[in-house]
Amino acid sequence: MKTKKYFLITIAVTAMAFLSVACSAQTGGNYQGNVPVVHTENNVGRNGAYQGAEVHQEYPSSGEGLFHPTDAKLTDAEIADLLFMREEEKMARDIYASLYSQWGLPVFQSIAQSEQNHMDSILELLAAYDLDDPAAQTNAGEFINSDLQQLYDTLVSRGQSSLEEALRVGALIEEVDILDLQDAIQNTDKADIVHVYSNLMFGSENHLRSFTGQLTRQVGVTYEPLYLDQESYQQIITKQPSGRGRAGN
Repeated sequence: MKTKKYFLITIAVTAMAFLSVACSAQTGGNYQGNVPVVHTENNVGRNGAYQGAEVHQEYPSSGEGLFHPTDAKLTDAEIADLLFMREEEKMARDIYASLYSQWGLPVFQSIAQSEQNHMDSILELLAAYDLDDPAAQTNAGEFINSDLQQLYDTLVSRGQSSLEEALRVGALIEEVDILDLQDAIQNTDKADIVHVYSNLMFGSENHLRSFTGQLTRQVGVTYEPLYLDQESYQQIITKQPSGRGRAGN
């Protein structure tokens, strides 16, 4: 997919372009909130649910009996998208869990839980279409896709350098996730797959608003999009947060 390829080729350059100036309060310790810092390895098991504190949101059911695929075969592009999305959502979850461990900022914990919901929705599709789960035998921070493995390592390293960088990493991930989901929706005519991808995209828009809002509140920075065009970005930022079922948060 064009967006994923663009992401993989340019991520190193983009990372180097991040602002690196942070105040001593950001580089010298964790967020001084009421939520305790916990270590990533204690939060995410092998292909398991994220085990942090409960998110203070209710997630409506995505709908029983949604995944009833017909006899129609998936195209190679549809299969590739599903497998990639499963690991891309895992990458986001694992990065946010790691950054929560580093900084203790609740937004990372909350969105890590949401990414677990995204992973679960993709897993339901994999099961419905009898596809092997690429995340079945991997621990937190481990990926079958070598490009995603490199991205994880790069982005975690950047996010550990300062709280500002950590929030920028979150916003960057959500920008690209939105674009990848848009591409994936264009690649399929399966209603159940479109439904899940659409919910995930609305969730990613919510996450992007959260990270950019935290950048402003925590470090006084106004985020500028790196992948979305300015018009699309502004439409997302000014949109009211949406609840789209379990996966749409």
